[in-house]
Amino acid sequence: MKFFSEKWKNSSVLTKAALVAMLVNTLLLLVGVLIAKSWDKSVSPENRGIWVFFFITFLFNLLLTFGIFRVNGIARGFTILQGLCAVAFIAVGIMMVRYSASIMNETSRAVYGDAAVDAAASAASAAVSSGLVASLVRSAISAIPRNVLAQIGFYLIIFLGPYVFQLLSMLILLVCGKDFKKPKVEAS
Repeated sequence: MKFFSEKWKNSSVLTKAALVAMLVNTLLLLVGVLIAKSWDKSVSPENRGIWVFFFITFLFNLLLTFGIFRVNGIARGFTILQGLCAVAFIAVGIMMVRYSASIMNETSRAVYGDAAVDAAASAASAAVSSGLVASLVRSAISAIPRNVLAQIGFYLIIFLGPYVFQLLSMLILLVCGKDFKKPKVEAS
């Protein structure tokens, strides 16, 4: 059995780009597994074992990556399905933030009245347009030590990066479906 199959050699550049995106996704998940495993000892006993979820996700993505490498249509389908689930997860998160904001708005209007909430909203928009908020954010960020900012950036890349690469792989695989079609066998 050859390592590079004929289907892989004849596949398009898009299929190879999807494989690279899935490889990066899988590597980020592996780093996430190692980080979550190292955190496991420092959390309370009832919260231990979250690394198992990351490990199962890593193994599933490793299997999908190998399936894309073998130009398997089932792996393509599951990768697209997983990407759609990532889109749904992001959409649910955005909807929950918007829903929470609307609940806070309604509660504030009920407690403080419409005039007070409208005055606070206009003051906030004036602060944003004058650059006051940006300068406050800059000064707050400059007060945080650089090593803490680097750790925050590292963890954001490790734990949010797989979603980005999963979506990228899904979008690429949506476009390049011809490589995954089974060749038609002509009857003799």
